[in-house]
Amino acid sequence: MEHEHKKLKTITTTIKDFLATPKEFLSKLLEENLGRLTVKLQSQELYIMTKEMYELFVRLEVRKERVVFEEKYRALKERFTKVKEDVDVSRLTKAQQTLVQLENKFELFDNMTNGELLAVVENIQLLRMERGERVFTVNNTTKEMFFILGGAVAIVINDVEVAILKRNSFFGEMAYIANQPRSATVKVKTEQAILLSFIVKEEVDPTQSEAFMKLFGNINGMLVRKIEDMNKKFAK
Repeated sequence: MEHEHKKLKTITTTIKDFLATPKEFLSKLLEENLGRLTVKLQSQELYIMTKEMYELFVRLEVRKERVVFEEKYRALKERFTKVKEDVDVSRLTKAQQTLVQLENKFELFDNMTNGELLAVVENIQLLRMERGERVFTVNNTTKEMFFILGGAVAIVINDVEVAILKRNSFFGEMAYIANQPRSATVKVKTEQAILLSFIVKEEVDPTQSEAFMKLFGNINGMLVRKIEDMNKKFAK
């Protein structure tokens, strides 16, 4: 063992040089023929590290960094969770309050808190529309989604009414989900219709990544169910 130890090289440097390029010195510890690094401050030996000690040092540092990261992540998650849970409904607009109250009617927002819901949508509006007024037209590229609070609307394809949607119906979401133009025209069928409209944000807010992950998970589930329903219809 003593014979092997004598074959190993030793690098001696000053603390000034070591601090100037620490990575260069430490990387040399990983070379096969280098045994230890000695850093001196004038005549005093300040720092000695063998290859084995360096590898242990790296493992410990990685572990320490992981613990620090996990603590920061928990603190950040707790911070944003508190914000989500502490939404003051009384300070919201009437349209926002309506959306929050109706969130359980939207499959799109399953398992999302009020704060998470409000973090992923924008342009929330209450619309009062008259008979014959068009909500949107075929091939329109807008991405608003609509919920019927009162009245009814007709779905029109090639000038033919193919469906009537009444109160508590949700429509218009496929333009956003499929990222395609509108496939039909929708117009008000009754004397008056009251609609709640909103848009899902196009850009993901990194501070609300958890909310967007839930949203995209819900969208994926909706698409799967739509495909399953189509397959069942074709199978009949």
